[in-house]
Amino acid sequence: MKFYIRLLSAAVFAVFIFTLPPQIALANSAEPPAVIVIANNAPNDLTMEVQTESGLISPDVNKAAWETYYVFYYYGRKYEPSALIVSMGSNSKTYELGALKQTYNNVFTLDVAKGTLKEGTLPYRSAVLVALRLTLTLLIEGSLFYLFGFRKKASWLAFLIINLITQGVLNWALSTGSIIGGYRIFGLILMEILVLAIEIPAVIMAVKEHKKGRRALFAIAANILSFIAGGFMITLLPV
Repeated sequence: MKFYIRLLSAAVFAVFIFTLPPQIALANSAEPPAVIVIANNAPNDLTMEVQTESGLISPDVNKAAWETYYVFYYYGRKYEPSALIVSMGSNSKTYELGALKQTYNNVFTLDVAKGTLKEGTLPYRSAVLVALRLTLTLLIEGSLFYLFGFRKKASWLAFLIINLITQGVLNWALSTGSIIGGYRIFGLILMEILVLAIEIPAVIMAVKEHKKGRRALFAIAANILSFIAGGFMITLLPV
């Protein structure tokens, strides 16, 4: 009897769905190709434009802590940037960009003090950002670990090793993704789910202090807290 009720419910639902009138839906598409210029501690009067075959393009400007991003979106070969024009006060300087190597995002770093433009990011940038976010995560989760009553040195050693591995990989993966854009939060969600799936059994097996239920509850609570903190850090810190 239950089977026939479920079958009837499914049939009614299907009829309802397929008889609905067409609806208008809105969806985001992928961002267009871009030239991204990173400037550390950019002064307020610093402005940029790029020269294309079809004229000048102004950037979208985003800021995260000490980094400012000047993002030049372009469509088609006629709008592909060929030169960057940087102005600061009454001074202006033009940098030839040459042939863009990437088909999607081309990243450059502007040294404001030296007046030099370098392709790519600074060599130590990812390491510094990973270390910063990892330290903040360890402080947050470590405080929760203490509140859950874990005191033994062996427990703390296990906690440190597990988080250095999982959170280190998570933050490094975030750093190798897109520098700008709103899609980073989706990567954070997927990675946090994977980290949670790894950390729950890891904490249960490696930490011997207290009952398994408390260890599992800590792992869940810690990852929820680190996800909230990570989402907040994405809005404030460079990625």
